[in-house]
Amino acid sequence: PGNKAKIRYYHGIEGLKNVYSDTLIPNSKLYGFIDADKTIETMGDWIWEYVEKRVNLNVDYYVIGKPGKWFKYPKIAHEDQLRHVKFVENVKFETEIDVYSNKVAIYSFKRPYAGVIIEDQAIHQTIKSIWQLLWDNLSTEGANV
Repeated sequence: PGNKAKIRYYHGIEGLKNVYSDTLIPNSKLYGFIDADKTIETMGDWIWEYVEKRVNLNVDYYVIGKPGKWFKYPKIAHEDQLRHVKFVENVKFETEIDVYSNKVAIYSFKRPYAGVIIEDQAIHQTIKSIWQLLWDNLSTEGANV
């Protein structure tokens, strides 16, 4: 059927880079769940190249994140990097999930590393609704909203 979900699988660090690159839609919004420590540890300095591209394309990132070491990384500047964060305690985010366009991207930071892009309006809307519910009910204390 014409409305069948499209699913693309990616493997390894290069695959994860391809998934991140798919989120770079000019003048758009990206919504996510993230443990920045895992992202930075896995993606290394490449993640800062991605952030620079995201900012240059004017892509705002609204993220629900695990606190971790966010404030210790010298390269993190939420406002300058168009990142709006609300923190949630006591979670175990083993993956990053990004919601954008009509897609959901899932990144696994466990070896051998893998990523998935699901292109389906219904799945996108459900995950975005869960994200919105959490966002609306999280405190803005300590957040850049």
